[in-house]
Amino acid sequence: MDRRTWGAVLVVVVIIAALTVPNLAGRRIEGIATRIPVADPPRVGDCLLDDPTGNRSVLAYTSVQIYAATTGACGGANYGEIVSVTMDARSFPVTVANRLSHPEPMACNPLVRAYLGWPEGDVGPGDGSTADAWRPVATGSVGLIGPNLWQYLSRQYWLACVIYPPHGPYPGSIGRSFASRAAANAFALCLSDSDSDSDSDSDSETRQSMSCTVPHHTEILGWATVTDPPSQSATLNDTCRQFAAMVTALPDPAADGRLSVGALVLQDDGQGGWSTGPAGTSAPARQVACALTADGPDRLNATLIGIADGALPWA
Repeated sequence: MDRRTWGAVLVVVVIIAALTVPNLAGRRIEGIATRIPVADPPRVGDCLLDDPTGNRSVLAYTSVQIYAATTGACGGANYGEIVSVTMDARSFPVTVANRLSHPEPMACNPLVRAYLGWPEGDVGPGDGSTADAWRPVATGSVGLIGPNLWQYLSRQYWLACVIYPPHGPYPGSIGRSFASRAAANAFALCLSDSDSDSDSDSDSETRQSMSCTVPHHTEILGWATVTDPPSQSATLNDTCRQFAAMVTALPDPAADGRLSVGALVLQDDGQGGWSTGPAGTSAPARQVACALTADGPDRLNATLIGIADGALPWA
């Protein structure tokens, strides 16, 4: 090999060494390490800013679903609201089933009532031995959320009660006020007309749940669990009227005869609907609803919960 060839080889070796040797100990990149921002625990009155479905919390239980969600100030598209926050999940009320304990979502129900700003004290069809007090319709969609992975690793062990809207997302907030009618409608529950209200010859009274922004006759205001609806029909209807006056804040819940208030027995028909009947109807179901119904051909197109002295929303 001549001197020129040796010279070329030497140049190549030098170039390779220049590119390789400095990286043997790793390439240095200038910069400052920063910690990934971790969200603080939610606060009462915060809203869920995304749909929590499918986002499981690190707090996992076999008998109850606990989700994780982004929370913050209520904006134009909310998926629920924080009703309470327990900073140590171990102090949250639990239920024991099959020798395993899990947080009890039903413990959120009285907190929902306080959050919505409804008066203290129960209006119920019995003394507690035969029936529960009427429960606000919003308690039908109560759940729990907990910390995500990064929050948990940051030593956050909180558990929060949440109310979810049946018809969301929605703008505004329903907390302590029904001034946001959009939020009130999102949490309300109305029923489609029964077959007997239509031109059908069927005697069926099957109803489907629907948004209260769709023209309707019947709105469900609350629930009660009873042992014997027929024997308690008079008490059920009387206390339902008291409950309706409380949650609608209407000076006259009957609206000079244009509305009627009464208890309905609801039974799941197994096909996504309910069969309904008055409280005196014998039925195996023990779920009774306090319902407000528009009489005659006129229909409503918004919830009456918290309507107070506002104009009734006739379609």
